[in-house]
Amino acid sequence: MVNLLFGVGGIVVLLVMIVLGTPIGIAMGLVGFVGIWLLRGWDAAIGALYLIPHSSIASFTLAVIPMFILMGYLAFHLGLTDKAYEAAHKWTSGVKGGLGVATIFAAAVFGACCGSSVAATAAFGKMALPQMLRRGYDERLASGCVAAAGTLAALIPPSLLFVLYAIITEQSVGKLLIAGILPGILTALVFALLVLLIAHLRPDLVGGKNDIEESDWKERIRSLGGLWPVILLFLIVVAGIYSGFFNPTEAGAAGSLACLLVGFLARRVTGKALRDVTIETARSLAVIGVLIVGVFIFVQFISLSGLPSFLAFTVSKWSVPLPITIASVYLVYLVLGCFLDAFGLLMLTVPFFFPLVVHLGFSPIWFGVIVVKLTEIGLLTPPVGVQVYVLKSVAPEVPTEAIFKGAMWFWGADLLTITILTLFPSISLLLPQMMSG
Repeated sequence: MVNLLFGVGGIVVLLVMIVLGTPIGIAMGLVGFVGIWLLRGWDAAIGALYLIPHSSIASFTLAVIPMFILMGYLAFHLGLTDKAYEAAHKWTSGVKGGLGVATIFAAAVFGACCGSSVAATAAFGKMALPQMLRRGYDERLASGCVAAAGTLAALIPPSLLFVLYAIITEQSVGKLLIAGILPGILTALVFALLVLLIAHLRPDLVGGKNDIEESDWKERIRSLGGLWPVILLFLIVVAGIYSGFFNPTEAGAAGSLACLLVGFLARRVTGKALRDVTIETARSLAVIGVLIVGVFIFVQFISLSGLPSFLAFTVSKWSVPLPITIASVYLVYLVLGCFLDAFGLLMLTVPFFFPLVVHLGFSPIWFGVIVVKLTEIGLLTPPVGVQVYVLKSVAPEVPTEAIFKGAMWFWGADLLTITILTLFPSISLLLPQMMSG
């Protein structure tokens, strides 16, 4: 019982440190170190501090993270967002709400070679948002559409959130990445249907007329030619992992190399671009590295306290219906999403809820998809809403309040998607199960 009290006390201290502004990776590492010291003594705490950083970082599996980050930044500098948006723009031309739908599908395509919701939102905030505003879109709908579309990169492989979830839970990185494909497509379709519904009910919010003159079929077919680098990356990364030809780390390395070669052939890669890409990749990797070390130290402390096992055993003995238990887990994510970024939310919650969900008989792969979806919602939720502030940084003329209001429409669409994925888990599990076959 004393150990359980130490575990609960550690969680309370951790939450206080986060509220006070301590970086979550450092907060988790400090609380975990002190907790191990109190439970097992100074030597055990020093031993954990000596062993965990190396054992958690020096991993071939973990090498997929810098590869995916590098590939995403290279894709951004190659201007693949421009090509994806141009093609989607042509195919949705002449439809009320077509620009919004084009933004969503272009972001989905770019997500297949990026993996960063922040990068996707920044790119489309510079490119798609001005066009929608110029054609009479309401600033709430236009900005909400861009902010929500950017979150698709967190779900569609290559996704860094899936990689981190796999590392924490010791699940297959490849299966988790593939599991995000169908839910990602479903999310994009739900977002697009929402835009079309709004355009039908409130045409004044999309300019009151067709977004652009309708493109002919020759222009539409020609626009697909610019997507060949995206298709190449998709075949290398997603098809490569699905077929077993590459493991995720090899797929990330091959994808980065393909991006680099395409950039040299197109003469879009300069010395300055390479320097910027390298620095941005190293900076992102440093932040993620601190998070990973911190969470593993904290997980060891929580495991020593016996709290996860106690929670799983206690919940399994409750007479509460299973749907209410799962809904309660979802509610915790929605509340914490108001205050934590995506990486912090995932790192903080998965060590607690994963043993519980698996103990209740749910698939860890399915739960990984649900966790990433819930963190997507957190990216749009006030007051933190990272996507909103990223968009605000590239579109300072749009009020923050308007972006949040627009994002709430898509927040509701995300809840609908999560409900569908919960009722029909086979959507998330079909492709990973076929990989097993």
